[in-house]
Amino acid sequence: MGKRGNVKRTTNIRLLLVGLAVASAVAVLGAQGTSFLSRIYLGTGACLMQTGTGTPEGAVTGNICDVFLRTNGTTATVLYVKETGTGTNTGWVAMAGGSGSPAPASATYIVQTANGTLSAEQALGALATGMLKSTTTTGVLSIGVAGTDYTAPGSTDAFTNKTLDAEGTGNLITVPFKLWRPAGWCQNATPGSTWSTPTADPAVLACNTGTNTQKATWDFADGAASLSVQDHLMLSSDFVGTIDIRVKWFTTATSGNVVWQAQSICVADAETSDPAFNTASTVTDAAKGTTLQDNDATITGLTITGCAAGEVLYLKVFRDPANGSDTLAATASLRGVEVTFRRGM
Repeated sequence: MGKRGNVKRTTNIRLLLVGLAVASAVAVLGAQGTSFLSRIYLGTGACLMQTGTGTPEGAVTGNICDVFLRTNGTTATVLYVKETGTGTNTGWVAMAGGSGSPAPASATYIVQTANGTLSAEQALGALATGMLKSTTTTGVLSIGVAGTDYTAPGSTDAFTNKTLDAEGTGNLITVPFKLWRPAGWCQNATPGSTWSTPTADPAVLACNTGTNTQKATWDFADGAASLSVQDHLMLSSDFVGTIDIRVKWFTTATSGNVVWQAQSICVADAETSDPAFNTASTVTDAAKGTTLQDNDATITGLTITGCAAGEVLYLKVFRDPANGSDTLAATASLRGVEVTFRRGM
């Protein structure tokens, strides 16, 4: 009984001493005001915890593994860890919140390969397909199969034996389609065409007879009048994007420029079939140095304001000889127009 009483008394004395020590420490620290919370040591040789306002980066000196709690922080800027530098005020990294292991709030994760770097999404995709492998370079991960490094997809990668489901939900494949609209045809020396001409200043339909070929042309003479022709076509229900125009023409002259212009307008269901044309798109093209050689003049991005899928596109093509840039002192013969439009599949 005596021994047990001694043990009990000894325990009580120890608890009393601990309590007095803690009370004394609190009293001393409390006398210093709220600043007593600014630096707390977790033990000899352990990390230091500090608190304060503002970011510690560039302001608070510490060692690697020190912790800083920012009292006026917000999401992902409350907890900082010193990751680099001993006895310096740099190397503090904010730790993001949320479940799981914390991570730097502004970190970007990549995997380095012999052919460059992969984003986190690319690396995870390669890992999921069993393409993870190591390299001889210390600290470097590489993605590949049978010793061949993985190369991130590029804009010119070839698709071989792939199935592209254009009808799948969310899938859209934009494909350019080209439609050639010849000036017309010739029966012997008699021309015919499906193009339309205006009542005033029309281009002249003619047959160009060569030694071997016979072809119809719309002839745009040099002069003050702006001659024109018109065509129309239906834009498909899956039409998207822009329209380009390529004018194929020739001339007997060997020098000088032609100013070709094209205008569009579209008509939808329940709209007037006689709307005003959009502003003309223009291209200036020089004659070849050899007579009667074919010329290609391209208008990229024809103005198609008001045009949409499923509508009728009216196209007007004309020469502007009164334009100061039109210096061809001869007839420009139009062989036809190639229309490039885009369809989304």
